[in-house]
Amino acid sequence: MENLSIFKDKMIVTWNLNGWLPIRKDITFGQKLKKASQEIAFSDQQPIIIMLQEMIGGRDRKYIDLLERYFKDYKVILPAGFDYHRHSRSILSVTLIRKDVLGSYKLFQVDEQLPSRTCCVVAEIDGVQTYIINAHVVQIQNFRNQASWYIQERKRLHARQWRLLHEFLHENRESNVILGGDLQEGRDGENISMIRKDGYIMDDWGFPTVKNAFFKEEPIDHLAFSVSAKEIYGATDLEIMFSVCDYNSELGAYSDHFPLYNLPMN
Repeated sequence: MENLSIFKDKMIVTWNLNGWLPIRKDITFGQKLKKASQEIAFSDQQPIIIMLQEMIGGRDRKYIDLLERYFKDYKVILPAGFDYHRHSRSILSVTLIRKDVLGSYKLFQVDEQLPSRTCCVVAEIDGVQTYIINAHVVQIQNFRNQASWYIQERKRLHARQWRLLHEFLHENRESNVILGGDLQEGRDGENISMIRKDGYIMDDWGFPTVKNAFFKEEPIDHLAFSVSAKEIYGATDLEIMFSVCDYNSELGAYSDHFPLYNLPMN
């Protein structure tokens, strides 16, 4: 990893951990979390916010406890309304905020039907109230060998999830809002375009963030900032730290997604 001292202390990262149908079956999920902490929560410039998707709670909070141990400088925030004790093998979105910048915070829900898919928190970060939406949108690209009822239900949940996300983003566009996660669409997708039309500043590059059989190589993981949040957390232009042969090469072997960063310039 190159020296990141040129960047402000406002770095944010989103990463899909690939907890569901993992591409690596020779390592445990705990080993994957340890590697993620070593690579993401690096000592010279720790991100202030880490948004993880496809996290698994594990029996008796096994993996949540490991996450708290490996990311000891962070407050681990779990999604509201999701029973991770009962659904220990289900995937969930988890948000980590660095303890030294975190003040008070409160959880809320955007989609009560899919509580594990979005981790929503309004937090005081360095004294600034910020809405953080960590989303894992329902995937509707791969329906091979699925029953028609399942396909229709997935499409319904997908459409509902996007409608609720758009409503929240529109109603709060004048506030400090950060949206991140696996949004299941490339930069020219209909829903991504709607977010931009609402005034949000998003990543605008062609580099892939995922590699699998049905997405091929596309940028489906995104970060989006409201105008006021961009001024606080984005500084000038958003850039991606993406280098398959350098920093992301090892993490890329642990997931079919790559971590995505904003890199605010001094």
